[in-house]
This record gives sequence, C-alpha cells and structure tokens, in this order.
Amino acid sequence: KDKNIVAVTGPDGPIKKNLKNIIFYSFLWKMINFGRKYLKLYGTGGTNTAIRKKTFIEIGGYKDWPHSDDIEIGFRLKKKGKIIFDKDLYVLLSTRRLEKQGYLKTLFTWTKGLVYILLGKELKSKKQYFKLNYD
Repeated sequence: KDKNIVAVTGPDGPIKKNLKNIIFYSFLWKMINFGRKYLKLYGTGGTNTAIRKKTFIEIGGYKDWPHSDDIEIGFRLKKKGKIIFDKDLYVLLSTRRLEKQGYLKTLFTWTKGLVYILLGKELKSKKQYFKLNYD
C-alpha cells in the first residue's frame, strides 16, 4: 500500500501466437525494456495499466490524441510518483489493428508518437487511430 505508487503496468502479447506476432512483440518488448532501463522512459501501455483514480483526475486523464495517449500519460504520471512494472501482470491482446493497418506502419505510428512526446509536441491527426471498424 505504497501511496507513492500512482500506476501499475505490465506486459502484453498477442492471443494468436504465429511467427509474425512472436517476432513483432519480441522486438517491441526489447525496445520498451531498453527505454525503461537505459533511457528512463516510463510509459504505460493502454492494454495493461491501472492508475490511482485520484492521480488520474489530478493530471486530467488521457489526452484526446489520435494515438500514443497511453504513452504520454506515463510521462505525466511519473512526475506524480512511482510507476511499477510487474512482468507477471501479463495480458493477451488482439492483433487485428496490426493485421489491418500493417505491422510496420503501426510500429512507425507508435514511434512517431513517442518522438512527438519526447519533443513536447501535441499529436494531431484527422484520422482517429483508435476508432476502427473490424468487420
């Protein structure tokens, strides 16, 4: 019950364990762990994060961005307290977005979002990344 802990996050990975997904997520988590360990980047993942309600309200919640709002909020949370990464809090996720938009295009979008965040720029786009129809 450490009151300095403002968020807890953990890893995620694909439900479908095909070769493409295994390679993609292995690479992605190596990059995330490198950023966390060597660059002190404390982002959160939208699929697997719990945030203290009081802190969430204090910082104004998620920004209305087309993508990368889950990473950006981690930077603001870190200023308020500790973000704990628990490798045992693993969740499975769908890879429909990766399959629909393309693995490399999605990785580029995420990387672009991180660069904008590091430069202190707002993300704007006419296309909403999170509002997709998967029919």
